[in-house]
Amino acid sequence: MIDRGISKKVLTVGPEYDPPKGGIAKVLDSYSRIISPFRFVKTYRQGSNPLSQLLLLGWSWLKFSYLCMFGGVRIIHIHCCSNNSFWRKSLFVCTGKAFGKKVILHIHGGGFEQFAKVHQKAVSRIIRRADVIAALSSSWKEYFERTFSPKKVTVLPNIVEEPMKLTEKAESAVGIFLGNINEPKGIFDLLAAIASHKEELRGKFFLHIGGKGEENRLMNIIAENGLGDIVCYDGWVAGERKASLMSMANIYILPSYAEGLPISILEAMTYGMAIISTPVGGIPEIVRQNENGILIAPGDTEALSNAILKLAEDKASRYDMGRRSIEIVQPYLPKNVERHLNILYSELSKI
Repeated sequence: MIDRGISKKVLTVGPEYDPPKGGIAKVLDSYSRIISPFRFVKTYRQGSNPLSQLLLLGWSWLKFSYLCMFGGVRIIHIHCCSNNSFWRKSLFVCTGKAFGKKVILHIHGGGFEQFAKVHQKAVSRIIRRADVIAALSSSWKEYFERTFSPKKVTVLPNIVEEPMKLTEKAESAVGIFLGNINEPKGIFDLLAAIASHKEELRGKFFLHIGGKGEENRLMNIIAENGLGDIVCYDGWVAGERKASLMSMANIYILPSYAEGLPISILEAMTYGMAIISTPVGGIPEIVRQNENGILIAPGDTEALSNAILKLAEDKASRYDMGRRSIEIVQPYLPKNVERHLNILYSELSKI
């Protein structure tokens, strides 16, 4: 647990996290368990219409300003990604600095580099106003230092809870994909890879898909390619259902085109899974080629097929990679991330 004397000086800003839907929400949910009191200002609610969102933002800014003036706050920890999330949080960066607070801008999300290229000057101004940029990995730290010359960049590992339940893994190869059902996450590449080798995979491999997005397109591809006995769409999965699937599965597949450091991969690693993914963002720092997983180029469906076939036919490799995943993920567990936060908050609270 973060020292209470420090916690009460920290104000966290981010999207709604209860229930946790999405990577940042999961991080915030975990933070709320190790920071007490967890002082929080919500800036976004999933599913809100534009008017409700605007009203929420206005109310959040008023609450934020009040706490900055009268709440004994010294450190503002702001969680954002790209696009509208970044512009919303820029308001809080500027307001926090106007009140003389120390601001940590914690940047999540794999699309940030592309977003920043389009809005280079505006993004640079906000990043340079923050006292600390919290990066998800060493590669992202180098990117921020090289591109924006901020005051300070620190690597703050993503946080992942230990498994809700652990049972014996399935004997056969069971894969799982959890994420947005869209092109950037590579889910349609994954279906194409399975469809092109479905006869070889049939009876050896089964894939569970969980998430939201282009569900109709997903179901149509499954039906048109006769994949109903190899692929199952489980809808949005959470709680006990998610824990059961993660506990049973032995291969996690995320063939994304852009990522930061995916919480979903870290979660899969805590459950002892072999990982198939792409070498984007910070993924190569947690998925090591032929050690705890297989990395393939984004969009390379043949390489993706081969990776699935290899793990489907080699139980020993699945087991060894899964065991190694558990070892590699240890620095991202709450007890270790808590140590990083304590150091960062302590340093800033003394300045």
